[in-house]
Amino acid sequence: LVLNRSDLISFYNAGALSDLSTVLTNDTTEQIYPGVLDYGTIDGELVGITCEATINTLFVSNAVWDKEGWNLQDVLGIIKSREEAGDPIERVVAYDYSYVPHLMLSHLALMDITNSGFVNLDTKTCNFDSDEFLMLLEYCKKYGQEATDDYMEEEELLAELNGGKSLAYVCEGNLVTFSKVKAMLGDDYHCVGYPTESKQGSFWQFYNGCVAVSSKSTKSEEANDFLRYLVDYSTQKKYALNWIRRDVLLDNVKDAVMLYGNKEPVPVFFTSESSIIELDGKEDGSSYVKEYIELAEQCVPNKNEYKQINSIIQEEVPAYFSGQKTAKQVAEIIQSRVTLFLEE
Repeated sequence: LVLNRSDLISFYNAGALSDLSTVLTNDTTEQIYPGVLDYGTIDGELVGITCEATINTLFVSNAVWDKEGWNLQDVLGIIKSREEAGDPIERVVAYDYSYVPHLMLSHLALMDITNSGFVNLDTKTCNFDSDEFLMLLEYCKKYGQEATDDYMEEEELLAELNGGKSLAYVCEGNLVTFSKVKAMLGDDYHCVGYPTESKQGSFWQFYNGCVAVSSKSTKSEEANDFLRYLVDYSTQKKYALNWIRRDVLLDNVKDAVMLYGNKEPVPVFFTSESSIIELDGKEDGSSYVKEYIELAEQCVPNKNEYKQINSIIQEEVPAYFSGQKTAKQVAEIIQSRVTLFLEE
């Protein structure tokens, strides 16, 4: 079975999944990032294994925010201060296409809705009718833009960022993407993650879900062999681009390699003896692999277990963004619907 997190939980609660805790060797699990394993773990039991994952985080200028993380209040405070100083921002996040209001809302609150301050799972309560959520909606409408087909080049996004028109930059991808962003932004920027009330606002994204094994399977050994193959060192090196093993990167990224046609040495990833992937690197030709692994170790899985809450919000907010309802009316509807969902 290939399942997303929500379905994985449903199948697990129905007793339909096999325990995979002993399928992988300790040597293998020690090399897989903790957040990747956590995505397929329920109640301490490993029931799903994924072979690819990408990071998703935000970078911010040291001059704008010099702390390691931030929450929604911090971001809204920066926006308000800039407005009061007569130097308002144009967009919160520099992104490669039109920054529509619902995308801004996603970046500021929905990436980690259960740690946003708007939902309390312990008490099964929410506060979407609060002044803070109303302010968030108003900012999203104010700074959001109409959808267009215009594509912004990286140079344009960087100029927007350096010019103070936007606060943060999205980094979503693998080591190749991370290296490109690091080389482009330089030492004046650092990884801050998405706004959250938890300790970590940088996430693992899983586009292909988890592979799980039916508890009724009569071919469990064959299935387990396949799972081991998916995360095997050689498989990850040759066929995966969104690597989940740190040793694959540590062993196969080489610094300062002089490639034909290049004027300066660059870091590369060796997929084989004769096949390489060129990486963006530092001025001395060294890679950002250690910085990437340090971030990857801290990333938490974007489990999206409560995607129904996100769906409710995204279903209702267009009525405000289009002017059909007021922010208060929309917030009250969201409050009512999410409260009902939590109670159920």
